[in-house]
Amino acid sequence: MSNSTKSKVRPRGRPRSEKLELEIIRATISILASVGYHEMTMELVATEAGSSRPAIYRRWKSKQELVVAALAKRFNDVIPIVVDTGSTQKDVATMLKSFLSLLRKDGMDQAILSIIPEIRRDDELGLLFKKIEIGRRLFLAKAIMRGKMRGDIDPNINVNLAIDQLLGGIYFRLIFRDGIPADKDVEDMVNALL
Repeated sequence: MSNSTKSKVRPRGRPRSEKLELEIIRATISILASVGYHEMTMELVATEAGSSRPAIYRRWKSKQELVVAALAKRFNDVIPIVVDTGSTQKDVATMLKSFLSLLRKDGMDQAILSIIPEIRRDDELGLLFKKIEIGRRLFLAKAIMRGKMRGDIDPNINVNLAIDQLLGGIYFRLIFRDGIPADKDVEDMVNALL
């Protein structure tokens, strides 16, 4: 078979529908928010998405992969382009406020709350979720490192600890206090820590 013939060969089956994938992701978040991770099934997601279990399993091989893919898609949708405003505090606060806006949409706060206890119990889910967190932390780390190099924050600041404190403050409020913190509270947290 020549190269030109090979490039024209279509994969078997119907082409994947991006619209269907987005609907499955929406359904996954909705079901996580309404019944929680433990009660979520691929059948429930398929029904809510107007799809089938085989269609879901062709895309994601497990419930854990589906949940993490859905969360990753939502996180990636709100990650702002990290502009250098000249203020590390403003850059970091902007990124954290984009995370807050995500939590305020479509039951995302409840979806996150439903998987938090499961991350410790389910090794596969925990490992997959850590990949999302690493990506999110990287954006914050870049902004904080830039601020250290620029000299507008303490050059001795422990970047990982600062990120833990910032994200930890948001998660603490979400889990134990008033729910999603106000944007102003996050700005105050950033200014206090950086």
